[in-house]
Amino acid sequence: MFDKPAPDSGTTLQSMNRIQSPTLDMRFCWPWRPYQRRALDAMEAHLRDKRLHIVAAPGSGKTILGLEVFRLLGKPAVILSPTVTVRDQWLARLEHFLPNGSEAPPDWARRDLDTPGFLTSTTYQALHTRYRRAEKTSEEDAVDSDPVDDQPLDSDELQQTIRRFEEIGVGTLILDEAHHLTREWWKALSKLADAIENLTIISLTATPPYDVTGSAWQKYEELCGPIDEEISVPELVKSGTLCPHQDYVWAVRPSESDSRAIRDYDEVAEAFLEEMLTDDSLLAAILSHPWMKNDEADLETMMEDPETAVSMLVYLKARQQPLSEKCLRLLNAKAEDIPATSRRWWQLLLSHYLWDNGWASCPDRESHRDRLAKQLRSSGLLWRRELRLEKSRPVTTSLSQTPTKIDSCLEIYDLERDARGAALRQVMLTDFIRDDDLSDSTALPENRLGAWPLFRALATHAQGEDKSSLALLTGRLAVIHEDRVQEMRSLLGPKRDRLSTTELADLPRYVRIALDGSLVGPFTELLNRGKLQVIVGTRALLGEGWDAPSVNCLVLASYVGAFVTTNQMRGRAIRKSPTEPEKVASIWHLVAIEPETHAGRADAEAMYQRFTTFVGLASSKPVVQSGIERLELPEPVGRNCVEKINAETKARFSGHHHIAEKWQTAIDAGEQGRMVPSVVSQKPPSLKRFFFRDTLKYLLLSALATAIGTFSAVWESVARAADDARSITWAMIAASIIALIVLAPKLIRAGRLYIKHLPVDGSVREMAEALKEALCRTGYIETNEQVVSVRSTHLADGVVTVSLAESTFRESALFADCMQELLGQIENPRYLLTRSSKRSFGAHEDYHAVPQILGSNKELAKVLHERWKMHLGGGELIYTRTSEGRRALLAARCAAFSSAFVPGTKRLDRWQ
Repeated sequence: MFDKPAPDSGTTLQSMNRIQSPTLDMRFCWPWRPYQRRALDAMEAHLRDKRLHIVAAPGSGKTILGLEVFRLLGKPAVILSPTVTVRDQWLARLEHFLPNGSEAPPDWARRDLDTPGFLTSTTYQALHTRYRRAEKTSEEDAVDSDPVDDQPLDSDELQQTIRRFEEIGVGTLILDEAHHLTREWWKALSKLADAIENLTIISLTATPPYDVTGSAWQKYEELCGPIDEEISVPELVKSGTLCPHQDYVWAVRPSESDSRAIRDYDEVAEAFLEEMLTDDSLLAAILSHPWMKNDEADLETMMEDPETAVSMLVYLKARQQPLSEKCLRLLNAKAEDIPATSRRWWQLLLSHYLWDNGWASCPDRESHRDRLAKQLRSSGLLWRRELRLEKSRPVTTSLSQTPTKIDSCLEIYDLERDARGAALRQVMLTDFIRDDDLSDSTALPENRLGAWPLFRALATHAQGEDKSSLALLTGRLAVIHEDRVQEMRSLLGPKRDRLSTTELADLPRYVRIALDGSLVGPFTELLNRGKLQVIVGTRALLGEGWDAPSVNCLVLASYVGAFVTTNQMRGRAIRKSPTEPEKVASIWHLVAIEPETHAGRADAEAMYQRFTTFVGLASSKPVVQSGIERLELPEPVGRNCVEKINAETKARFSGHHHIAEKWQTAIDAGEQGRMVPSVVSQKPPSLKRFFFRDTLKYLLLSALATAIGTFSAVWESVARAADDARSITWAMIAASIIALIVLAPKLIRAGRLYIKHLPVDGSVREMAEALKEALCRTGYIETNEQVVSVRSTHLADGVVTVSLAESTFRESALFADCMQELLGQIENPRYLLTRSSKRSFGAHEDYHAVPQILGSNKELAKVLHERWKMHLGGGELIYTRTSEGRRALLAARCAAFSSAFVPGTKRLDRWQ
């Protein structure tokens, strides 16, 4: 490992002058863990592109890693963090690098870009607040629960930031949890990186934004670079840094008032959509749209939005109107392929109709659009320019905060208390305090999920001595049982007399406590000692930066839309406890479902989506992977789905004693000993099973018919000349041999198809082989081509996973990203690959995007094309920046919306 700064152009690591760098005196005071050493040993190679992108699970010490990289580079650095808590954490961790007796943080480490130091730790919001003093905004006002401003730097702010970075000589930019940022932030910071010469960017994250679209992921990678190293959850479990754990989902039905609001919303939406099916003004507008006419359509605009074209066809089909033949042809679809109406298609159609400019202008149409907008607003289906037909934000919020989730917390408390007894260390996190009834005696308790209503219900529910083990801790409200007050005072030392208590009328023997200072430390210590068994709090207070390794049960009673925050909170519960070496943690996720309505599944959809980036143990088998599928939950539909989900969860939790054993089995089964980036294809994108069966059946029937015809002809001619049984026998043998020779080519062809494309992952595997060889031959994969190999696994229901084995993590991640582009939805690639599938009744054309890194120039694309032809038996390489190419691109993009919509692909990482 090198112990020197990174090179600028024209210099070497050895020759750089570091006399002024305070990093010369820095050394990490503890031994490096194996996974940290692995990442550091590979760092010099990763920094060739002046980007280092490390994915590190909570608890892996990524802040320490970042500071070591800063030390090694030896350049002035700026660290950008999502919250004030995390910003300060960076400066606090410097104490592990400074000589004994040194002041921490040192004078050269600062928090403000106006008075920067050699190391300046600040927040993303601070880049705004430097320029918006007039708004009296301070970076200290940054709230952990809303960590990043939605609006990035505008062009003026960006230029000022660039000048400021240049003034103070910034050579290293460390982005902590860059996935917090909006896509526009990625773009702005990418421009900053391009503008500052020789800037090295270090990106550290626990949760890459795998959920974003292909183009957004490309923007993220332009800023952070490809993922170089991953320190994964199972790797940390294997090393003993994290404990074995399992996620559990507990479902509830919303309160009666929330259910009624959801049903009312659905009824209003359905009534409006039924009305739209008889609206002749809307019909006339669609029929007159350029895309629906059989005249030459506007290919450029249609290519940018083929889904909207399909939404028009969906409407016309529902109205039993003739469909544009030209539009169908461009969409590569037939009339019977167009789906039935659904909320998704209505959302697309009416959004386009209300606000887009592609409609023929006339006074009647403008008047009709205005009437529709007013009707939608009065019905609660339109707010500003947010159309709420597919989903409604108020409905989603009411589901997420329904008070029946409090009842589910009580049930989970009972389950965990019965299972763990005195060993229970439980934390329940909500978003809001909801203590209005405490601050205002005339206010009624708000009928919503919150820390105070939850604690009040829990304190009422608990029995006997269990009551004294409960506590509430939020930013402005802390409650503890009177039996624990003296123990709390003893932990405060000299501050004990400054602790004040106030009795709570609603909860006998519980007191509200206040202190001029933080109570987080004393509460945490009481929890560690077992004097407290349950703390109810808010995620803003106990989220990022809070460390309590004794916690073995976390209940996320929190409306968290972000993957990031949920993953950070999970990290609080899964850390190894020095006092409980056999610790096994539970993470409970609450979901409210109104199963008989369309909108009633919004909370479930949001929570299930968050599991995209959670790596954990499968429920029924010793496998570690990402995604909600590993929990094998019943679908959130049907009258009894809530009861089914909870019954499954209870049964699985009853076996929590075996979780550690399952983790060990799963980890031992990994030949490579790491998480391998994989791509999941729900179905192969070509040579689909039904088509393959038809082809194989055709070949076999054709071969059989040929055999029968040949056998009959030979038999008839030989049998006429035969006079005895022996001659007849020889005639049969001769006829069979000749028939076999005749049908052999067709049997061989059928056999080759069988070997190549069955099981169903065959064609996907061939694509993966072509991609692997192209990446090797273009130098993107440096490991020897004969060493790396493609692995495909056929999972349940025709799902296929594809990954690269015997490669570095960066190469595996690159392969997975490219495979996702190759199999995924086509956006706007420079090159396309085609594949023609011959049928007895015609030909079918499949389109695949050439991954961006291979599509950057023709020579690289041609390498993939050659390997494609070698493995897939043909195909055309199409440059999409010509008129013919753009027509092909339109057909490729629109193919996703024909009857056999292009199957979805997604990232699914597995321990292998």
